[in-house]
This record gives sequence, C-alpha cells and structure tokens, in this order.
Amino acid sequence: MHTSTMRASTMRAATLVIAVPLLAMLAACARQPSPPGLAEEDGESCAVPAHGKKVYIDVAYDGSGRPSVTPDECEVDNGTAIVWRTAKDVKGAFEIEFEGESAAGPGAPKRVRSEEKDARQKAQVTSENKVARYKYAIEANGHRVDPAIIIRR
Repeated sequence: MHTSTMRASTMRAATLVIAVPLLAMLAACARQPSPPGLAEEDGESCAVPAHGKKVYIDVAYDGSGRPSVTPDECEVDNGTAIVWRTAKDVKGAFEIEFEGESAAGPGAPKRVRSEEKDARQKAQVTSENKVARYKYAIEANGHRVDPAIIIRR
C-alpha cells in the first residue's frame, strides 16, 4: 500500500473514532427531557408561533413601576390556558382587566388579580370565547398598559 493511502486511511479511522462517540453523545443529549421547571408548568411563551395549549406572557416593570408584557399580543386557540407571570422573586402584584368580554368567555370575571405562586406573581385564564381580539389592561403600581389576546380560528 502506498504511504499517502495509508495515512489517509489512518486519518479517516481516527476521525471516525472521534466522531462516532461524539455524535452518540449529542444524540443522547437531544433525547433527554428537559428538567421540570417553571417554564413547563406555565407552558410555552406566547411569543413562540406554534405554541401549545398552555402559554405564558411575561410581565415586567420598568424603573417607575410601569408594567409591560411580552408579547404585546398573544394569539391562542380556544381551550388554551394563558398565564401572566413576573420574573422570579418579583413581589409586585398586578391586575388584568378585559375591556369588553373576557377571553375566558361570557360571564367570566373581567378582572383577574395576580397571586404569588412559585416565587412569582401569576394570573391565569383559559380562552373559551368566540374568535375575536380581546383588549385588556394590565395595571400595577398606579400604571396601566393595554395589550391584547387574540383567539384565532
């Protein structure tokens, strides 16, 4: 066998010796379930387009205490649990108030106050209404902002 052919063959073998175990480790990591945590309890971010039947909307406060939400608009299907939540260890409560009918359906309370759960402030409704845009206000620390929930077809 020619010397350059032997070197090439040896290099391919060495590459395989390194690559195969590395690929096996990466495949094993990809299959591992993520550890249980708040994100799983609260579903997926509503900012993710193809989210599931439980979503969260992050609530944050600026330096003056004015609340904001991410995302500003959240599109969901009927039957989706919607959780508004602050970051961990944020104690400031907030209220969600729907301008018209609640996304939770006719007769559902239009105003929902957050409660402390899992070291966060959280409020939750489940969308059970007709396809429409549901404007709501989030109020905290004397400030009010107006995002929306959109129930899609």
